[in-house]
Amino acid sequence: MSSPTPPSPPAPRSPLTSHNSQLPVPTDSELARPRVLLAVCALAFAARLGACLLKAVVSTDAYWYVSLARKMLDGRWSEALSQGYHPGYPALAAAAALLLGNVPFAAHAVSILAGALTPIPAWSIGRRAFGLRGAFFAALLAAVLPEAVDEGSDILVEATYLLFFLSSVALALRAASMPGLPAAAGSGLFAAAAYLVRPEGLAAAAFGPAVVLAGAWLGPALWGRRLAATAVLSAAFLAGFAPYVVFLHGHFGRWMITAKQGGAAFSRAAPQSRMGESQKKVQEKGRSSALYLPGRFLQQLGKTMFLPFAALVVLAAFLRFRVPRPAPAERFARLAILGLVALYLPPLFRLLATMGYVSTRHLLAPAMLLLVFGAGSAAWLSLQWKRGMAVTILAIAAVGLPKSLRPVRTDEIPLKLAGLYLRDVAPGVPFAGPEKAAYYADVLFYHVPQGGSPEIAAALSEAGTPWLVLLEEDQPGVAPTLDGRFELVQSFGGGDARVTVFRFRP
Repeated sequence: MSSPTPPSPPAPRSPLTSHNSQLPVPTDSELARPRVLLAVCALAFAARLGACLLKAVVSTDAYWYVSLARKMLDGRWSEALSQGYHPGYPALAAAAALLLGNVPFAAHAVSILAGALTPIPAWSIGRRAFGLRGAFFAALLAAVLPEAVDEGSDILVEATYLLFFLSSVALALRAASMPGLPAAAGSGLFAAAAYLVRPEGLAAAAFGPAVVLAGAWLGPALWGRRLAATAVLSAAFLAGFAPYVVFLHGHFGRWMITAKQGGAAFSRAAPQSRMGESQKKVQEKGRSSALYLPGRFLQQLGKTMFLPFAALVVLAAFLRFRVPRPAPAERFARLAILGLVALYLPPLFRLLATMGYVSTRHLLAPAMLLLVFGAGSAAWLSLQWKRGMAVTILAIAAVGLPKSLRPVRTDEIPLKLAGLYLRDVAPGVPFAGPEKAAYYADVLFYHVPQGGSPEIAAALSEAGTPWLVLLEEDQPGVAPTLDGRFELVQSFGGGDARVTVFRFRP
């Protein structure tokens, strides 16, 4: 009689798989199903669409992006590219407008769609660093992070930039572990696309070749394949990067596009922009205290990550005492992400030091990378108690979605109302005033000069502008001092948010 077949040995446990079969948590095979990632992307889309519908007013830069897209549609490319904005996002908005017929609507659609797709590269990065469970929570955090939802529901570049930047990082990590030419080429192309949207995309271009070569640490060096992959990645980046910067140099005599403040982070030759009072105060405090600028930087980064989510990253630092040692590939991915953050942040700190300014929009990409480590913590927490997966998901959604889906710019409603008023009473007529009102009015815009009635009247006469919009926060106390040539026709709001509309009659 044959002896019974011995039982097969138990499969080795991943650091983030359940040690209790009774816990109602999904298995890795269940998490790997496409419908899981599709559901997360649907959540990201719904959150951004809701924020877009609830938002009181678009951002200041929205007017310029819409204006640039219209110039591109009209074939005025040289004029469009001479502005201090990278052309990637306006070009996508212009392309979408060919299908949708309305440039502002198309620009919103590009942002919302890009934000809805961002969980895909976040999933890929999280999977390489923390396995399938970490991939799920990385995608979930990317879907509901309040700052990403707010920016990704607006006429702003951030959602498009995040999609391209994270896609380049995800493909570079893939090319590092399995040196292949398609992944390397994709990483280079996405890095070029990220640069065409924001100058910080250069960080992805520097990260890709370095991480592909460093991947030799994972096992067989395969130097021939790695060198080929590095060359292909660099060539793909240059293929997308070079035509644009060569055009810039030929037409404008410079290699760096932006003349805006952000250019100071990457080019010492970037011109100094006119600083506001808040920026001057930041610089003054930085000179008086060596700790002020680092504190300011950390404050902005913490705000971008949203502190309840940042707590997950802090927790991740202590979980190494509780979680088994990760596989070499996971350790490599985690170190590579931290290396990219270390590469990304110094130029932005230099921007703060030189210009007295760094915004949460600048810091959104490194904040998202750091939250990948929060995804590892969330994955571990989801296994520690009964129904832990559901509790962790609900906790993340409860923290993120309410802040993301409320109108965050209610103090700027008067600007929206002023723009809508001008759209009715003066459609298509140029005026001087804030960009946000100009966007809603869909008319030409001119900067309001500093000074009183004589200076403003001279500028309006030269520009042939009959309408004037003043925002109290921008030019405090100016509205009551204007002389009889300025007829007050409407005012909205109060305090610093007060918006006053004048008719200029020379």
